Amino acid sequence: MRVSELVPGMILQVSPSNKKNQYDYDCFRFSAERETVFEDGEFSNIGNEILIAQPGFLAGHIRGHRVYDRSSPGPAFGIYLGWKNARRMVCGFFKHHHILFGDQVAIIFGHEFRYIEPMEE
Repeated sequence: MRVSELVPGMILQVSPSNKKNQYDYDCFRFSAERETVFEDGEFSNIGNEILIAQPGFLAGHIRGHRVYDRSSPGPAFGIYLGWKNARRMVCGFFKHHHILFGDQVAIIFGHEFRYIEPMEE
């Protein structure tokens, strides 16, 4: 899926059948990152903590030396809310796409949409 095809309200899922998904991602996984702030001539991660969503594995996959936790599968789908150019960057990006997962809003970055497809109705 291309970022230009996104419409607020669209239901999105990680698609294991997507030909670009060579890693067999099958759900969304979460991590927390801090906003990067430029102060006194240098960057520092002292901003607010932000919830990040990215495609990942449902459970029990082993890639190299990394074992993915079986006990905490991520959500299968989320609702796209739109994007915003932020004043503070997160993981090097200013443009944040917001997705609603249940009662949590997380941001996702544009390059991750290659693994995501709209959910069939």
